Amino acid sequence: MQRWSLLISGIACLVLISGCGCPRKSKKEDDAGPVASKIAEKLMEHAIKKSADGDADVQIKDGKLQIKTAEGETTLDYGEGKFEIQSDEGKFSMLSGENAKIPEGFPDELQPYDGAKVVQVITHEKGAMLGTETDDSADDVFAHYQERFVADGWTEQSSVKMPAMKMLIYQKDDATVTINVVPYEGKTRVQQTLTRDLR
Repeated sequence: MQRWSLLISGIACLVLISGCGCPRKSKKEDDAGPVASKIAEKLMEHAIKKSADGDADVQIKDGKLQIKTAEGETTLDYGEGKFEIQSDEGKFSMLSGENAKIPEGFPDELQPYDGAKVVQVITHEKGAMLGTETDDSADDVFAHYQERFVADGWTEQSSVKMPAMKMLIYQKDDATVTINVVPYEGKTRVQQTLTRDLR
């Protein structure tokens, strides 16, 4: 499908336009923005139309990039610590850094380790990902999740323990959870990924 190639092009363009997270411009600079934005919009439309065999309409509005093709409409919203894709196929959302927090309706299967800092959250139609960081040891974190998922009735599919990384995979009904535990600069980083088989 062409949609993902268009999304990649759009993401790259949006990152460039946003200044890669640079501080916002002053009002005086913003007043001169519409002309530059319109030029960028036309350049992007030309590039994306080439990928879509001439069938694409591109607009930049309120910091969002909208792409319309024969396959449907897609909106990309990019900001510091935030990235979202919305289309007729569903929604992909990522929060990271200081903006990272567990949103309302986040899957109950993914729970942060006690006292851990949330550093990244991803949600999409078939699952989610939760990234956290803690001062506790990787062994303690590993043991916690091993005990927790078994107690909640999950079936352990895999267990890997190495000095540089530890991994657990659990399955229950239509859901699979993968837990990666990695020591990092005196802390422990934990990545929990949930996927659902919605066939």
